[in-house]
Amino acid sequence: AAAAILGASLHWVAMGHFSSLDMGLAFFLMLAICALAIAQRDPATPREQRTWMIVAWAAAALAVLSKGLVGIVLPGATLVLYSLWQRDWRLLGRLHFGIGVPVFAAIVAPWFLIVGERNPEFYRFFFIHEHFERFLTKVHGREGPWWYFIPILIAGFIPWTLALPAAIRAGLRSDGARFQPTRWLLVWAAVVFVFFSVSSSKLASYTVPMIPALALLAAPALLHIGTSSLRRHWGVVAIVGIAATIYAPFLPRHANPETPAALYAAYAPWIAGGGLALAVGCIVGIRLACRGRRLAAITATAVGGLAFSQCLLSGHEALSPVFSSYHIARTVRPLLAPDTRLFTVDTYDHTLPFYLGRTMTMVAYQDELAAGIRTEPQKFLPDYETFERAWDAAPHAIALMNPREFETFKLRGLPMAEVARDPRRVIVTKP
Repeated sequence: AAAAILGASLHWVAMGHFSSLDMGLAFFLMLAICALAIAQRDPATPREQRTWMIVAWAAAALAVLSKGLVGIVLPGATLVLYSLWQRDWRLLGRLHFGIGVPVFAAIVAPWFLIVGERNPEFYRFFFIHEHFERFLTKVHGREGPWWYFIPILIAGFIPWTLALPAAIRAGLRSDGARFQPTRWLLVWAAVVFVFFSVSSSKLASYTVPMIPALALLAAPALLHIGTSSLRRHWGVVAIVGIAATIYAPFLPRHANPETPAALYAAYAPWIAGGGLALAVGCIVGIRLACRGRRLAAITATAVGGLAFSQCLLSGHEALSPVFSSYHIARTVRPLLAPDTRLFTVDTYDHTLPFYLGRTMTMVAYQDELAAGIRTEPQKFLPDYETFERAWDAAPHAIALMNPREFETFKLRGLPMAEVARDPRRVIVTKP
């Protein structure tokens, strides 16, 4: 049941469509959290406890290699808070530090030592800038209100959102055992949610490591909740699906200069199909639940939820001309020569270097690449005047800029010819 719930959760499926470090981090963190729970369960033999704690330590190390100190800080905070709640400090003595710490160090240390040796600026950048400054300051410009993750959780747990209170209640219950896995999972979910809520840097992907824990908590709740409550829960979700289907034809009304109506019109059938799948899945789930086939009901709803998520995300390809440079790169690639110099002016499109297979010189824009620019300043031009001189000196050059900068350079008389354009980008070449 938990696997079906996780596999259909919108947030989890959505993050599977992004090339980011967060899904790998979430996997290793949940491996560590679940391995510890298996190791510490009351019936575990000494051999099982030792084996699974080694798995937990190794998974935490791989989480650190995935995205930094959160790989050990978050599990550590969960251990402390869980021990306080349960008043079970003996748990700390069952973590097998003697073998766990060497395993952790053997996995983590070599990479940090080698990278630090080859890049002297690494330690300051990684530990201070990417951890403490990111958490405590607004240096990355990704701040958000304290409630930032609440709507993400509500929408991201579709189609199980209304089961969250029951899942939390399941986590609060005690079965009298020494180790309480449901409480452990609840503390973990709470630590992830609160930690990133108080952080000065917020992105929707940060709380994805809590979704598997919520799925594990929601599973027993949905298996044992009253049928009438289940009908209400999934009935509301079915209405959401029907509403999405009805609203889909009106998507072109959201058109703007950057996103033309035609792209929304192409996206609309995907929204309609996904909403219909969600509604049908919930309705079938309700009917199965009324017949006492609860696991089948969860599975049917999960199929509808997964289809809904995949339609929303795969159908988003219809908007790719706005968000991705794939299409514009197809126009630019035939123009490239071995000596072509590529510039990106006051912006940076992460997809264009990938699709062109070439690096680009950044102009008047740094964002998160500031540390790399400090290391290789020769690959960066600080202002428009420097760019214009480099442009004039290059035998052959191509530049990416937004339409506003394009008009600015036209007024400045920069010799350039437009070769491609979309609502967000203009590609120019040197005549």
